[in-house]
Amino acid sequence: MKESSIDSQKIIRRKRDGGLEYLPDDLTIEEPLEICIGRKILATTMRTPGHDDELAAGFLISEAIVREREEIANISSDRDNRVIFDLKDSVKLKLNSTKRFGTISSSCGLCGKTSIDAIRQNFTAISSKEIRVD
Repeated sequence: MKESSIDSQKIIRRKRDGGLEYLPDDLTIEEPLEICIGRKILATTMRTPGHDDELAAGFLISEAIVREREEIANISSDRDNRVIFDLKDSVKLKLNSTKRFGTISSSCGLCGKTSIDAIRQNFTAISSKEIRVD
């Protein structure tokens, strides 16, 4: 897994005042990321690489698959742009509401849901006065 976003600098040609000039241009690269629970692919999203574990864990929370970090037994990443979660045995999976149609982006997560009801999932209130993401 890459720990920070990939920034690349390429030399571009720009036409200016009738001539060509060559200068560096900064690029940010996007790559796909598969989010899996065990061997099941849950979602594929496009993102700027870096902090993939945190992005994928946030996806699980936003989809109400897990409600807190303690429900995740293990997080592993590989070089194939995949984050794999092993959940604790006590977690009851409800994957029907996570089905999407179309492209998923690493934005707020509403785009691509199959229904408005799927957006309005029931989330329990956060009881902790101190929220921490590890």
